[in-house]
Amino acid sequence: MPLDRRLKLQIDTVTRDRFGDPTTTTEERGIWATLVQDDVARSLAAEGAYGLARRVYRIRFGADIVAALEAGNEVRLVDGTDSMVVAGAGEPARADRRRFLDLAISE
Repeated sequence: MPLDRRLKLQIDTVTRDRFGDPTTTTEERGIWATLVQDDVARSLAAEGAYGLARRVYRIRFGADIVAALEAGNEVRLVDGTDSMVVAGAGEPARADRRRFLDLAISE
């Protein structure tokens, strides 16, 4: 399955300055992705809670993306003017190596 569309990946990290006020830093980079599923509800399990994903994008595996989601940072995919918040991530079932990562978008 080729990665056929160019998206922007944005990771928001919230830190505290020396006065204790929150400061948000946004890291943005371009990634290649493919739309695996659209407009069909797919259940996903994350930390024991189930949700429904309306879109699933497959990208190359990135440990920094998984770490950002586990830390509670907001991860977004931007497709043109459409900004989508990533609700969860997981490796495809048939992956014998860490090559791809499925990002679930709930709407």
